[in-house]
Amino acid sequence: MGIHSLSVVYYLTDVDETTHCFSLSPQSADEDQVEADAQLARRGVVDIHGPAGTGILFNVSVLHTA
Repeated sequence: MGIHSLSVVYYLTDVDETTHCFSLSPQSADEDQVEADAQLARRGVVDIHGPAGTGILFNVSVLHTA
């Protein structure tokens, strides 16, 4: 897989369990990419919460949603 492109999400307001958040399915850089359903079954989803000003740097080839 490797890292082809990086992106950043920057929270302008506090984000917690009661608000919409950025989520991704963790994946190692040396793992092969698989279809979305297989990736979700393998690694699940991690919701990322944080206070205003939180920056999340991620590889855009990793399964993610905002």
